Amino acid sequence: MDAAWFKLFGSNFGVGGAAVELDSGKPYMNQSEFQNAKEFKPNIVIIMLGTNDANPALKQNASNFVADYSQLIDAFQSLASKPKYGLLSHRLFLMMEQVSAQKGSKFM
Repeated sequence: MDAAWFKLFGSNFGVGGAAVELDSGKPYMNQSEFQNAKEFKPNIVIIMLGTNDANPALKQNASNFVADYSQLIDAFQSLASKPKYGLLSHRLFLMMEQVSAQKGSKFM
């Protein structure tokens, strides 16, 4: 991602291989980046629903998916900065990158 974007808008607290589900092999909410994201006191949080959350091996935990995502969102909404949040799917992200490339600009 472009360094100017980070300077203007914030930071990336993503974790490769992490999933939202707390009983997955690498839960995002157990990673230091999650704590760092909260300490950043964001005004806006964009949660990218990635391929890790769609891993077929996690299907046995599907009943926890909504509850765990709700917990993730609640953790950000309870911050003093009261950030707005948005959910972005991996497919939508790729489509936005393609549109930006066609327009000669850079998406994030």
